[in-house]
Amino acid sequence: MDRSRSEPGLWTVVARLLGATGVLLMILTAYMYFHYADTRPTVPEDKIGRIYPLNVHGRVIYLVRQEQLGLYVLGGVTVSCILSFGLVVQLKLKRL
Repeated sequence: MDRSRSEPGLWTVVARLLGATGVLLMILTAYMYFHYADTRPTVPEDKIGRIYPLNVHGRVIYLVRQEQLGLYVLGGVTVSCILSFGLVVQLKLKRL
């Protein structure tokens, strides 16, 4: 069956989804990073476990373990998504 030229292929759809998801995750990661910078204390609070430092443009704030882990996981998923987008474009599409 002959496909129309206007119908995108599977790899084109995958690349677009990965690219759009990567951009959205990048925006979300930046939002969380700066949200924490504005709302978290600059001194550690041992009693509640807020002892994990995060340097935000020279200002050190302190996070609890779950916040730190969530920020690192979100950043890792973002990078993975963007790298996957690049690999699909380079290996399968070679254009976009």
